[in-house]
Amino acid sequence: MTKLHIFSPDVSWQARIHKNSDLKEAAAKAVIERNIISRYDHIYLDCGSTFVYLAKEIFASYDKLSPLTIYTTNASILSEYMALEHRDLFNFILIGGRYVPHHDAFDGKGFEFETQSEVIIDKAFIGVCPINLKLIVYGSISDVITIKQKVINKSSEIYFLCDENKFHEPPLGSRIVGKVDCTIDNTLNFFVDHDKVKSIPTRIIVGMKDDSDHSKEFNEFLQMANSIGLITNNSVILA
Repeated sequence: MTKLHIFSPDVSWQARIHKNSDLKEAAAKAVIERNIISRYDHIYLDCGSTFVYLAKEIFASYDKLSPLTIYTTNASILSEYMALEHRDLFNFILIGGRYVPHHDAFDGKGFEFETQSEVIIDKAFIGVCPINLKLIVYGSISDVITIKQKVINKSSEIYFLCDENKFHEPPLGSRIVGKVDCTIDNTLNFFVDHDKVKSIPTRIIVGMKDDSDHSKEFNEFLQMANSIGLITNNSVILA
């Protein structure tokens, strides 16, 4: 029997989904307002509360986005989908496995894509827990990290979606998902941990406070992103 590496949360899912809700909603709205998702896309929505807000924005925009194929492990997104009057306009694929209450999601263990094609997902929207100033992306539960990496490796584009409070060093027990690298032309690519060959075009979308009361880590990230043109060229999108 495989040993499970489980993170013990200090905050319940219900508390987390409402925490920093304005920042999460801002990041989600930016995806729609910037027309990042198109009709006929195949997208992945990650576990995590931010993606519930993104799903709500997508479902509210069904008239301009459907038909659309959505892959997810997120049980809260499933609930949102099942409540839709127009759910027949979306091709909804739930990735199952062991249920992880902390994320209200499934771990995706054993999931395989139906085809061996290198790219299945057009745009994968991925969470961070956290991301540090070296742009290393972490996760808190190893089984959830596995499905993140599997999806990323089948994707054409990666969008890391988070609020500004996710920029800090990882807590004890975190595992590396991969690393965001800046290219010679100041765009971003992502490399899954242990795979230094395949790079995937990447953007980071951040919901941020209106005032200047940011953490030291996030201020340093803003300075770095601004100094090398990542904000100007929309590799980093501030919402």
